[in-house]
Amino acid sequence: TSCFCVNKNGADLGPCDGRCRRQALAGARGAARGRVVWAAAVGADARFRIRVANESERVHTGLRVQLPFLPWDGSWVGAERRIAALPAHGRVTAQATARFVERGHHHLDPFGVGALVPLGLATGPVRESRGTRFVVVPRILPVERLEWPDAPRHQRGGVALASRTGESSELAGLREWRDGDRLRDLHARSWARLGEPVVREYQQEYFSRVAVWLDRDAEGVAEERFERAVSLAAGIVEHLMHSEALIDLWTGADAAPPITLGRSLGGLDQALDALADVRSEGGFDGDATFAGLTPLVDRLTAVIAVTTHWDESRRALLDPLEGAGTRVRVIVVGQDDPGPAPAPR
Repeated sequence: TSCFCVNKNGADLGPCDGRCRRQALAGARGAARGRVVWAAAVGADARFRIRVANESERVHTGLRVQLPFLPWDGSWVGAERRIAALPAHGRVTAQATARFVERGHHHLDPFGVGALVPLGLATGPVRESRGTRFVVVPRILPVERLEWPDAPRHQRGGVALASRTGESSELAGLREWRDGDRLRDLHARSWARLGEPVVREYQQEYFSRVAVWLDRDAEGVAEERFERAVSLAAGIVEHLMHSEALIDLWTGADAAPPITLGRSLGGLDQALDALADVRSEGGFDGDATFAGLTPLVDRLTAVIAVTTHWDESRRALLDPLEGAGTRVRVIVVGQDDPGPAPAPR
């Protein structure tokens, strides 16, 4: 009984012959803008906000939010998203929720918004957002208590950009006065010689430093068990972030050096980003595993190893660290029977 036309140009042309009615998003420039937080945890709700702006004089009603297809590991949660009314020169935000079961970087195609024709049988022209990129990070396994020796060790040359605490510092040199410098750091002789205030500059060279090593060798291990190991490593890093220690997260992936965190050098988000891309592999190579940690061995207070296997090859790799004054803690995930190898420490 009625004819409804689709406006392809986005202009409000009004009724056509008294029978046709335009069903379009006139003036809705940049109508859909997808926004997402930097990361979402595996299995947790990832919330997307779709902001729709109307720059015309017309009130739009009956809008449908079109969600992009998800990759194989994702699923949308909840009912269809609709916007009842979009006022003139107004903005409305809709929310969509999805869940993902695979760690790593993800990409979504654009979100869209279109006007429904009467009876809701079709949608008019769709305004789209840009694509969305984000990271699905591992779940953080809560760690209530973790025993490790909080004993500072000498860091030759200090650690650049690390925040200072009450531990001992070494004199690094002299520099000109800056607002906020302590009066007790003034160097009177240099001030008298140069005629301008000069202060002593210190660098802290004693830190507690803990390496968290995630063993990627998961040959013959169920994927779920390796995922628990990744979540445990994330939980250990999160627990250590509450201390004053430097943290070196080491996965041995792609021969990359350890990621140093804590003391203003890096946060938990950097650790989660690194763990999001970790993949299991077969075959344990002890020399390659600790190649990146070799320069740090004499600076480490402790090494916390998270592994799905425990055998003599791993013990032979970790025992020399104890001899160098570094305490070692080994956590074996999901291994009910460790076999003939000595029990982990």
